[in-house]
Amino acid sequence: MAQGAVAEVEAYADDTEVESWYDGEVSQILLQPGELAPQGFPVVTVVDMNDAWAVFNVREDLLSQINKGAEFKADIPALKLKSVPFKVNYVGVMGDFATWRATDARKGFDMRTFEVEARPVKPIKGLRAGMSVFVTLSHAGSDDA
Repeated sequence: MAQGAVAEVEAYADDTEVESWYDGEVSQILLQPGELAPQGFPVVTVVDMNDAWAVFNVREDLLSQINKGAEFKADIPALKLKSVPFKVNYVGVMGDFATWRATDARKGFDMRTFEVEARPVKPIKGLRAGMSVFVTLSHAGSDDA
């Protein structure tokens, strides 16, 4: 019985150190020293700084300009960068809660919102999670883009 208890403690001690399987940067510490973590609970968040992307919410009437595989230019104000090339790698509809506006109340048609994920064509030095990335899309006959 004592050997079983010792083996259990040794197993717990072996789990006190965790290594990330990729090179990254700790962005958030979820537990402090001395706190117990249940099995499978994340202790820290590690961000791979070489795997950056931007997420945009795009109304469906502007979606024809943003297809999967398309490239576009964007501005990153925090880095004072203009016309940075990005490439779209994902386009998917968002939930019903993400409706922009009703287009015609008589027809019951609501403008849907799509999530667009795009990655920089070339790595951008200094790009960090949470930075704003601006894209201007034109909509014929409308002031809001």
